Amino acid sequence: MMNILRNISIRNKLTFIILSVVLLSIIIGFTLNSIREYTSLKEHLAADSIMTARLIGEYCISPLDFGYTDEVTANLSKLAAIPTVFNGYVYDADGNLFAAYNRIGEASAPPIPDDDMFAMFEGDWLHVFWTIEFNDEKKGTVYLRVSAGELSASLNNQLFALMLVGIGVMILAYFLAVGMQRVVSRPILKLAATTERISKEADYSIRTRRTGSDEIGILYDSFNNMLDQIEARTSDLNKEIGERRKAEEALRASEEKYHGMIRNLIEGVYSVTPEGTLLDYNDEFIRILGLDAGKDHTGISLPDFWQNVADRHSYFEEFLKHGVIRHYVINAHRVNGEEIVVQVNARMIRDERGEPLRIEGTFLEITDLKRAEEEKARIEEQYHQAQKVESIGRLAGGVAHDLNNLLSPILGYGELLLEDLDSNDNRRESVDEILSAALRARDLVRQLLAFSRKQMLEYRPVDMNDAVTGFDKLLRRTIREDIEIKIVTSPGIPMVMADIGQVEQVIMNLAVNAADAMPGGGRLTIETSPINLDDGYAAAHAGVQSGRYVMLAVSDTGFGMDEETRDHLFEPFFSTKGEHGTGLGLATVYGIVKQHGGNIWVYSEADKGTTFKIYLPASQESQVDEMPAPSSISADLRGSETILLVEDNEQVRHLARGILKRSGYNILVAENGVKAMSILASNDTPIQLLLTDVIMPEMNGKELFERVIKERPGTKVLYMSGYTDDVIARSGVLEKGIAFLQKPFTVLALTAKVREVLDRD
Repeated sequence: MMNILRNISIRNKLTFIILSVVLLSIIIGFTLNSIREYTSLKEHLAADSIMTARLIGEYCISPLDFGYTDEVTANLSKLAAIPTVFNGYVYDADGNLFAAYNRIGEASAPPIPDDDMFAMFEGDWLHVFWTIEFNDEKKGTVYLRVSAGELSASLNNQLFALMLVGIGVMILAYFLAVGMQRVVSRPILKLAATTERISKEADYSIRTRRTGSDEIGILYDSFNNMLDQIEARTSDLNKEIGERRKAEEALRASEEKYHGMIRNLIEGVYSVTPEGTLLDYNDEFIRILGLDAGKDHTGISLPDFWQNVADRHSYFEEFLKHGVIRHYVINAHRVNGEEIVVQVNARMIRDERGEPLRIEGTFLEITDLKRAEEEKARIEEQYHQAQKVESIGRLAGGVAHDLNNLLSPILGYGELLLEDLDSNDNRRESVDEILSAALRARDLVRQLLAFSRKQMLEYRPVDMNDAVTGFDKLLRRTIREDIEIKIVTSPGIPMVMADIGQVEQVIMNLAVNAADAMPGGGRLTIETSPINLDDGYAAAHAGVQSGRYVMLAVSDTGFGMDEETRDHLFEPFFSTKGEHGTGLGLATVYGIVKQHGGNIWVYSEADKGTTFKIYLPASQESQVDEMPAPSSISADLRGSETILLVEDNEQVRHLARGILKRSGYNILVAENGVKAMSILASNDTPIQLLLTDVIMPEMNGKELFERVIKERPGTKVLYMSGYTDDVIARSGVLEKGIAFLQKPFTVLALTAKVREVLDRD
């Protein structure tokens, strides 16, 4: 039944409900009408009975006044004609029964009421009283007992039947209405409950099951389809919301990261009005300008931090021209006055009309970078200088050998020629000039080799105090008398490994330059002291390694030097003496110091004098090597020993042979190592000394000596060369204790060195 009802359309369901209500209304109407008719009939019965009682009273009571009892009884008997009247009684004015009519039995009349007319239903009976009055005087009372049972039974049956039908119809209509209501309302309530649940739980996966094919079923299908669409759309929206949320989170993270980056940038970020009033800034901007991080600095004028007005004007002129500034370097200062250098990038922000709104930009402090660039430029300049020195050194090293071989015969033969000339010979002056020129040429080559650090050095432990004090007399003979010389030494300074001759040359060059810087006289101070250069000093001075050093300082009170002169001071051929200087003096000093592993620094100001400080590494040696005393070298440089002379340069070979022969030595000559070994093989003469060139074709000097010593044990060796130290070092003859003679040599230098080597134990 319910399934049938579910498939009926709502329109038909509503029609059925309306018809049920109409039917119910009709039944109720009939029932009410029956009740109304029943009541009306009873009223009519009561009225008719009252009329009957009145008539009886008029016919029966009136005769009482005259005593006509029979007539009263006769009149009562007429009640037999009225089937509904079962009993009739007449009472006199005193309430005594005067006459009676009983169709069936006798009726006990109820008490006579006070009203003159009274009708009362009691069960199936109607009690009627009628009181007769004349001239306000009570004459008597008529009582009738009327049967209403048949009428009541008929009416009651009809009423009961109607009531049963009405109740049945009402029950049926109720159940039909309830059923219809449930069929109609339950799906709607279920749909409403589902909708409420969906709205509360926001769960669009909830579905309602279709209960029929009526409009509600269609509504269910539509609702479910709508939910499917909502769910799909919700899923899309959730994805979109999720993506948007991710995007928002990413944006928020990006913004936080951006703000964090802005806060933590190594660049200062700022915003100012077009006039330069500060609007916004980050922490680095505050740090750069040295402002208090705990205060608000909006409203301050940014251009007030520029060091000069020109920077302010140029800064704003750039904006007027281009509206943007890129990599603009400005000299600024912090709040405390400390000077800084900043690089500015900025852009003018304009409104829709093109009017300036604000300036946004960045600050990057480049003070250290600027200093580093200056230091880099200085180092690059030093590097270029070193390259220049290296180039000149390579050139000097390349020509030194040939120049030395050319100068050796010039010096040697000049000295030999000078010895052969009489003291009164006019040619001595010419020979002296030749020798003087040759010596200057030799010294020039040595200077070139010195500043290029390619000259031969003989390293020995040197006490710088002894070197300075021992050089004092020579300095006083060289320096003008109007210059005071002051020697200040520190006791207990460590030894340095140095070539004493080169150290003396350094002192002499610096002293001569100091004297030239004091044309009106002054004071020359030479001092020594031990010093430790720490890592901080080494980091601040390029090329310096930390450690123990001995400082040699040469100071003067002369006119000093400006910055430009200091920048070019050690360049070769740079001179402040014009044509009177070669420009190699300080370059030579620089080369000697560097070749000793030391450093040199200059402190000078115009009109305040100059100080050269030389730092030579301290040696582990604690004692100075004993140099041969003048007395240990024979005053007579002559000898009779046999010397094997090996030299590949013909002029040098002939010169050395001639000098040594004149000194009394027996000379065996060979042009190379192979010839020398051939001479040894064919000659049994004992050989006391091998005098050999270092660099020769086929066999170098060291290899030759190693072969000679095997053949002739006890033979001594003296090496000579015109090459630079790096070339000679590769040949392996620069070991400690090896005798060496640098070309070009003089007659005295050769004979003295030969005699020294032969006289060694």
